[in-house]
Amino acid sequence: MYYEKIGGFEVKAFFDSDKGQLVHKVTYRRKLLKTRVLGDRLSQSYIGHKLIIADLASVLSWGNIAMTLLDRKIQPPENKTILHSLFVSMLTTYWKCFADTKGRHGVQLNRKLVPKQYIVVHDELRRMRHNLAAHSGDDPFENGYVLYVEDVAGKSRFEPFVLPVHWKAYGADKKMIKNITELSKQLIDVLEGKQEKLLKRIMDSVDK
Repeated sequence: MYYEKIGGFEVKAFFDSDKGQLVHKVTYRRKLLKTRVLGDRLSQSYIGHKLIIADLASVLSWGNIAMTLLDRKIQPPENKTILHSLFVSMLTTYWKCFADTKGRHGVQLNRKLVPKQYIVVHDELRRMRHNLAAHSGDDPFENGYVLYVEDVAGKSRFEPFVLPVHWKAYGADKKMIKNITELSKQLIDVLEGKQEKLLKRIMDSVDK
């Protein structure tokens, strides 16, 4: 359920399971107002970008939490798992904003929107998302091998044995986390500026 109160306005939206449809109500000082859903291209674009902004805001929040954990002098064992989870969430959600999806009316961000000073960071996030978070690629984020160990010639101090050796990236350092959060903040600022102009175009185009 969605609920928001702004001054005398109250907005409610929820899914009515009996009717199998979304229901929305807007009231002003408890009086029901007339509403209608705008399904034009501009409105769909606005909502698509609004959802992207929400995703980037999540990336920003996770980054702030990760920085707080990394700043601690004493790192309890569970922090490694928490930081790994936060970092994977940041990678997958950031790149979701640039991926093709029908859930946002086909709206997705383009690499051209990324500020020039963050292009390298953006491309690195793509590489890490594809090879660490979403798939297991050729990059050395996770790998390993099995060693066969035996005593030196002429010695028999122990029986030969096999020893598995593996490594796996679990998180990122402060510099990477800071770069992701700063990039997300920059994109949010750019998108919010565009949203203001788009909202005005929507208002001007509504058939009153």
